[in-house]
Amino acid sequence: MSEGVILKNMNKDKLVFKVAQKQATFELANTLKSYCQKVLKDKINNWIIDLSDCDYCDSTFLGTLLLCTLDLSKSELETKVTILNSNSTILSALAKMGIDRFFEIK
Repeated sequence: MSEGVILKNMNKDKLVFKVAQKQATFELANTLKSYCQKVLKDKINNWIIDLSDCDYCDSTFLGTLLLCTLDLSKSELETKVTILNSNSTILSALAKMGIDRFFEIK
């Protein structure tokens, strides 16, 4: 498992991705993409992205998160992706990119 993203609470129905870095940038995007591809094969339909340790996400990381979400929505499963514990900077970036509507935000 790569430093920066931690998979936890994985079961057949739910997976929590914990971003364990202050900044989620293009360097972490490939790791996220790899995890997402694995999880898609496992048919887990409820994803939680925990950003409680993250202060900043660049557009590449957010774009990768969106692509993973869109790939999940193409599956035959009823899907949900929740962004948890995000700060106002990240929420603003999601809104400016127009992609906040693809996620449940808590």
